[in-house]
Amino acid sequence: MRTDTYKKAVLTVIAVFLGMLVFKQYLRPDVVAQAQSGFAGVQFSGADYFDSKTGDIWVYGGRGLDRPLHYRMARLGEPLVQIK
Repeated sequence: MRTDTYKKAVLTVIAVFLGMLVFKQYLRPDVVAQAQSGFAGVQFSGADYFDSKTGDIWVYGGRGLDRPLHYRMARLGEPLVQIK
């Protein structure tokens, strides 16, 4: 009889904690952070790869290049800086 009460108590505690985990997101939602970049919304169609977080642009082969060209955009409207 004692083990039956113990099992019920343990299962009740587990159920309460699981319920707290499930309903936590509705009671107190987490704050979602968004990175704000100066390049947000910028689209490039000619570049092979553009990293909007750092402003790095990589142009890969097919244009007679033996290695990829690596540029960095400091700010919008300013010239690209080639990185070796």
